[in-house]
Amino acid sequence: MLSTSKKGGFTIVELLIVIVVIAILSAITMVVYSGVTKRTHTSSLQTDVKALDQAQKVYMALSDKPPIAYDSNGNPQDMLVFANNKGNSLLVKIRNDNQNYCIYGYNPDSSYPNAQTPLIRSSDGKACDPLPSGDPITTSSVYNTVFIIGQRMETFKVQYTYYPHVNELTTIGLVIKPNADSANQQQLYCRNDTNAIYLQIDQSENKVYVYDTHTRQVSEPIELGKLSLSNICPQFNIAGQPGYESTGIKNPDI
Repeated sequence: MLSTSKKGGFTIVELLIVIVVIAILSAITMVVYSGVTKRTHTSSLQTDVKALDQAQKVYMALSDKPPIAYDSNGNPQDMLVFANNKGNSLLVKIRNDNQNYCIYGYNPDSSYPNAQTPLIRSSDGKACDPLPSGDPITTSSVYNTVFIIGQRMETFKVQYTYYPHVNELTTIGLVIKPNADSANQQQLYCRNDTNAIYLQIDQSENKVYVYDTHTRQVSEPIELGKLSLSNICPQFNIAGQPGYESTGIKNPDI
């Protein structure tokens, strides 16, 4: 009598079932991991925002000065005892009273992924304005620098009732080479008893940014070649006024 034997192994249907189960488990794992990672980055961002708020309060208490602007992407403020965690972007904007401020933070991998949907914290508990498109937190580093220097100029004015003299610029973290024909200068500062401007060239974008205390804003980017820097201080009605001083770029036409 002949006997039959069944060979071992999986059928195609069984293999397909195993593959589907593995795929489902992998998808679940990825979703869980993504959620954990997002919560971790969100927690890190929340910690940074609270720490930056505390650093501002400590600075104000110890120095008896107004709060200072901060931008982790462009011009971090070394007078604050604070360092943000990797991947987190933070910005401090000073309110018009120069006593209160708003902190904005974002991380692409967190629940607050960009500057249009940031985590916000205010020093006075009041609502903060949203960051407009093109705010310094999302623009060039030179724009960031000009914006931050402008904020410091205004803070200095509130404290001392005038804009910094040329020999006081280091107090707001600004170092400009003295006027010299041979200097490769990218900055210009001029002031009088009532107003001031700060200008910086962004060579990577072939643009110029100007902070003007008349408007308390950074100008729209001006293309290199369309601005005579030798005439910029008179153009902004700074030159020829009482207390006029300037330093930086000297008589170039670019």
